[in-house]
Amino acid sequence: MALALGTWCCATADAHEAGGGGIPDTPGLRIDATAAVAAYHADTPIPAPRLGGVLGLGDTPSDQRGTQLEHATLGMGVRLLPQVGANVAVGWHGSEPGHVEAAWLQARPSADAPFAIGAGRNRVPIGTVLRNAGHLDRYGQMPLAKRATFNGDWIEDGVNATWRPHLDGPLDWLEAVDVGLWKAQRFPGSAGSDWAPVVHLRSAWSDWAVDAFYSRLRPQGRGAYVQSTTSGHVHTAPTCDASLRGIACFDGTVDLLGGSATWATPLPGVQLSGAALWRRERGALYSQNGDTRYDGKTLGGWLEALWQPSARWDFGMRQEWLQSTHDVNGPGAYAVATDANLLPNAPARRFTAMAGWRPAPGWLVALEAGHERIADRGNTIVGLRLIWTPSDALWKRNW
Repeated sequence: MALALGTWCCATADAHEAGGGGIPDTPGLRIDATAAVAAYHADTPIPAPRLGGVLGLGDTPSDQRGTQLEHATLGMGVRLLPQVGANVAVGWHGSEPGHVEAAWLQARPSADAPFAIGAGRNRVPIGTVLRNAGHLDRYGQMPLAKRATFNGDWIEDGVNATWRPHLDGPLDWLEAVDVGLWKAQRFPGSAGSDWAPVVHLRSAWSDWAVDAFYSRLRPQGRGAYVQSTTSGHVHTAPTCDASLRGIACFDGTVDLLGGSATWATPLPGVQLSGAALWRRERGALYSQNGDTRYDGKTLGGWLEALWQPSARWDFGMRQEWLQSTHDVNGPGAYAVATDANLLPNAPARRFTAMAGWRPAPGWLVALEAGHERIADRGNTIVGLRLIWTPSDALWKRNW
């Protein structure tokens, strides 16, 4: 069984959005916090030590079975003037030291302006469905597609311009536009990456909401551990030094494309959603055992159904899938592909079902069970989660 105790506030989740969520709408100060403590039971370690056939960082996440701190954040947002605001959020995972998840300064022409520009550290805007999945959502594990594409949540330093139009006529479906430049130093980028453009669009009409984003990164010397079982979970690629000892390296371009959709169906309380992520990498892939030309594609996503028959009950199902194709050519191609964890290459999938009960406003008791098959190994996971989602900040004051 698994037990998770959580404190979750929508304002803190929004604090990671490049649009400036977590900053008060009017001059003032607000404090937000989240926490989740979990204990999981599964046949083998969770998350799986490796996603077979995925060009990643080669790191080995900590086994989440047993009781431990799953995730916690503490955030503060302040608006000094109607035109200027800022927020900061610090996060913790397990026994890892705290890290800054958001440190964002935002400016806008006026209080009711549809345009704003921000700079600092934030979650890159990729859409609500993709952003929230795996981040203290209804299901306990990070989706396979997000782990393969970003190695978790995509948090970067950068600059982002946001437009929230309120248009009438032919473009009334356009709800949001984000255009930004991000340093791309976290996976799938590297310390040697150029600044990466990211464009995100959101549209909404009737009972539908759709998001799409695109980005191109240029990592140089992006390392990955070769069959490491002691690296722990990392977000930044190891350095490719001259010896290449225990490291496989990639230099080239990365194209990222993603989309998601949500449909509030005509059936009472039934909502369907889905998401997909596509990553293509082209360039040089090399290790101590060879130097090759690489062209690879990774595609993954999920479909999710949620039924809320009343305000007190949630029932959901999520089906995930992930697959990759690789073309490696040059001296030592087989050895390099093995070093880079491209072999063996097997599709991954996961199915999870959950049932949730809300005993009081802001509280959710959720039972979930699922089965996954990753790197040709099956694993059954059962969990019980207790989540608190207050509808407002923990503390706030207007000026």
